[in-house]
Amino acid sequence: MDQSGVSIVTLILLAGIVSVEAGFSTAILEIVSGVIASNYFGLKEVFWIDFLANFGLLGVMFFAGFETEVRVLQKYYKKSLKIALPSFAVPFILTYAVTTTVLGLDQTAAILMSIGMSTTSLALVFPYLREEGLLKMEIGQILFASAMFVDLMSMFSLSFFFTGLSIGTLLFIVFIVGALYILPHVGQWFFKRYCENMVEVELRFIMLTLVGLSFLSESVGIHSAVLAYLIGISMSSLLENHEELENKLRGIVYGFMGPIFFFQSGYLMDLTHFNLETLKVTGILTIVAFGSKYISTRVSVKRVLGRGSRLSALFFNYRLTFGIIVVLLGFRQGIIDEVLYTAALSTILISSIISSISLKITPTETLYKIKGRRCKPKKKKGKKYRLG
Repeated sequence: MDQSGVSIVTLILLAGIVSVEAGFSTAILEIVSGVIASNYFGLKEVFWIDFLANFGLLGVMFFAGFETEVRVLQKYYKKSLKIALPSFAVPFILTYAVTTTVLGLDQTAAILMSIGMSTTSLALVFPYLREEGLLKMEIGQILFASAMFVDLMSMFSLSFFFTGLSIGTLLFIVFIVGALYILPHVGQWFFKRYCENMVEVELRFIMLTLVGLSFLSESVGIHSAVLAYLIGISMSSLLENHEELENKLRGIVYGFMGPIFFFQSGYLMDLTHFNLETLKVTGILTIVAFGSKYISTRVSVKRVLGRGSRLSALFFNYRLTFGIIVVLLGFRQGIIDEVLYTAALSTILISSIISSISLKITPTETLYKIKGRRCKPKKKKGKKYRLG
């Protein structure tokens, strides 16, 4: 490994340390590290970073699907959809209107930006709810299910608008549906036969599944992130009975591959494009995206649950993971240019930072209050919701 590789790994390590000490999202700091490395350390054209970042993307989306609790969606779908629909649709519509009229973007770029600005990062919502003890309460599970629905809406929107329904695509979708049904059964046999071996066959099976199916998805125009998410959902029941394997895979994804994906997202930001025009676009996107998400979520949560609307409006403004995936896809495919990519990524970072700081100074007890009384979360036995 050359000097650039050492510098990258060092910056990622420092981002993790600062995250732990400051109590800040490590993904945000990893993106900032990438910006610093590219613009101030002069690290350019590191040949291996693309491969590792792409694999990190697959891993992050796999765990996003893995952490999607289908049973929670089924149990609270009515209330959750009443929160999720306006939380996704209002920012989408307003962002589309502003980007087409004020910023003058074409329809494709405007739709892409609207999806990126409307999403909510399940990977950040989950740990917040878990650390505050809210997942042990009904209100926390409803809000968690709502964030899942927003994530699913983002996924399907990306597929709907940017995937052509050719015969090859339809055949591949049929194949994927069958594969997602069969894979857990194949994996169960595989894990039982090769459990506790020194060569980690089970881990290799999951990695091959991710890389193989994602390679096929790209060949027919379906983004690999969507498929990795679906694979995570289909294999969640399998992995929950193999805690050691789950921890190993989680360590690889969140300890190495995932940070490189976030690092590369910031690494692609060229601050020479950050001029008055970029600052103006960033300001407009931040006001529209943050404001519309905040108001729509706060109103819908207040109407459906009667409490917790302020806190919910803040953590629903976490839009890191899939928001970054969307704008990065647009940049790589030439749908948006470097100026718009820089402005969009800056908006995602700013809104997440504002939410993080605001949540630190907002008392969580407001979610426990019910008609003047306080309802502390009850301890329940059984399965715990996950995220590292």
